[in-house]
Amino acid sequence: KKEEKKKSGEWIYVSHDPANETEVLESIHKALNYETIEEDNQDIMSFKFEPLILHIQCINLHHAQKMTTISLASGFKNSGVVLGQKKLLAVVRSTLSLQVPIACGRKLLVNDDYIRKLISMSHEMFEENRIRTERLFENIKKSQSEFDENDSNNKNNIEKELKMKEKEERKEMNKSK
Repeated sequence: KKEEKKKSGEWIYVSHDPANETEVLESIHKALNYETIEEDNQDIMSFKFEPLILHIQCINLHHAQKMTTISLASGFKNSGVVLGQKKLLAVVRSTLSLQVPIACGRKLLVNDDYIRKLISMSHEMFEENRIRTERLFENIKKSQSEFDENDSNNKNNIEKELKMKEKEERKEMNKSK
């Protein structure tokens, strides 16, 4: 039995700025008229908006929890902590997203006015994402001293633990003499 390869999608328009309406519509129509699309093709074309997704490797659980708290307070409601084998991550994610099927094979399922509405909605989401991202970075800057203070406390605690271990080891050595 031959294994079927999973089909991978192709991006017909990508931007990290607000989408240009004319370019989006031209890209869609050009892709649908592409001669290599077979008549019986049933591939779905979607209009998609994705917000900021940020993975931050953290030095300890306290930092990861603090980053998650800051992310949530900044409007990134799907944020959380991910514990890996060797990494501790704070993951910053938002609920702002949009994915709508607009074509199947060579057939456009919606009209250009509907696509214009999707573009308009994506512009609103883009602006909200920008505001949340700015708020996130401002909140991180405001909290920097808390991170530094925690690092300092952790360093002091580690130094204290090492000194106590050294003291205990000396006591044990003196007992055995």
